[in-house]
Amino acid sequence: MGATAVPVDFSEIVTALQQGTIDGIKSSPPAFTSLKLYNIVDNVTATEDGVMGEVMLVSKVWWDTLPKDLQKILKEEAIALEPELYDFVLQDQANAYKLWAEQGGTVYKLPEQERTELLGKMKAATIELMNENKATAEAMNMTLKVADRVK
Repeated sequence: MGATAVPVDFSEIVTALQQGTIDGIKSSPPAFTSLKLYNIVDNVTATEDGVMGEVMLVSKVWWDTLPKDLQKILKEEAIALEPELYDFVLQDQANAYKLWAEQGGTVYKLPEQERTELLGKMKAATIELMNENKATAEAMNMTLKVADRVK
């Protein structure tokens, strides 16, 4: 999008925006509204370039103590819960945009051509970065294979 990224600790975002140290942030819409950034800035651009999803994790040490039948049940339940969690995240995002507008802010959406171009640049940059390390390259390759399968 032509911006220059600089690292800012999440706890310093509000002050950095207020003081003009940074011009904007890239994060999830619920993060914007939880910080009440609509009291500081007027505009948010909905790039729709990703979803910060909920993650289900368990300790491997604990998992390995479970009998195989319980591992199977837990895995099946986690898989069954995924669509519900995804829907929750999408609704949470929609609610954040709605709240932003209700608080007097403006939510802009990228034109589809610009969004497509942004997604392409983000994907290429991510792949390049992940390929710098063998372990992350393998993880990226697996992620891309899964994404292609889901389409």
